[in-house]
Amino acid sequence: MMLDFPDLAFGTNYLYVTCNAFDAAGGWTNTVLFRIPLKSLESGAPSAEVWSTNQTFALRCAQHCSRTAYFAAHQNTSTLRVFSWGDADVAPSITDVTVPTWNQDMPFVSMTPDNFNWLGRADGRVLGATAFGSQLWFAWGANAGGANQRPNPYVQIAYLDTANGNITLKDSINLWDPDVAIQYPAIDSTIDGDIGVSYFFGGKNAYPSHAVSFLLDVSDHVVTASGAFGPKEQIWGDYLTVRRSPDGRRLAATGYTQKTGSAEENVAPRYVLFSR
Repeated sequence: MMLDFPDLAFGTNYLYVTCNAFDAAGGWTNTVLFRIPLKSLESGAPSAEVWSTNQTFALRCAQHCSRTAYFAAHQNTSTLRVFSWGDADVAPSITDVTVPTWNQDMPFVSMTPDNFNWLGRADGRVLGATAFGSQLWFAWGANAGGANQRPNPYVQIAYLDTANGNITLKDSINLWDPDVAIQYPAIDSTIDGDIGVSYFFGGKNAYPSHAVSFLLDVSDHVVTASGAFGPKEQIWGDYLTVRRSPDGRRLAATGYTQKTGSAEENVAPRYVLFSR
């Protein structure tokens, strides 16, 4: 068995680890979540509860999920399946939330000025997730089209409310542009409740580049690094993250660009602290 695409999230009492499991032939078998008590890590004798599903691919757990972990994946292109796992619960419960229909047809295509499709490996997995109070946020990449007929691949974000024990859609946010594709979102929240996002954009007259922004109220989208080449391998993504800084009021984002050429060795990593 091979475990792939891992992610970590903290709650009040647990560390949550999600990953996808594949057999020796490379076929997906199930998605796994490990719930590790923080006290067991502190004691030096870690233990874990293991929960898995063979019905839902590529779960993503929300950061800062307090005493109930929320994690989600797509049931289909109009249904987000949200799992809730309270600290005292033996197993998660499921809520299906209807979201505006999006397009997951592959391949995603966005050609760079040097004629590389930088979205050759893009898909619709949930990549960003965070919680703040009763707010839940899940973000993923979508292909062109969807309910709003976006002209290029874009990012769709579900803003959910968990008040009164129910999980409902409060808003659906699109990050999109008429000329370039936007993909590979990562999100997190500050201790003040600001929701920050990090993403890549590129295509047409723009090489793949990195930007950050905030999702609530008015905010400028700031380009942190502009690319100078497309990727020769025609793949991108995966290694984009946003996490709270130690003071909780700033967010730390990671990204990269192709600065001096199109090969893998020409990748220039980027670390960004941002706030407002």
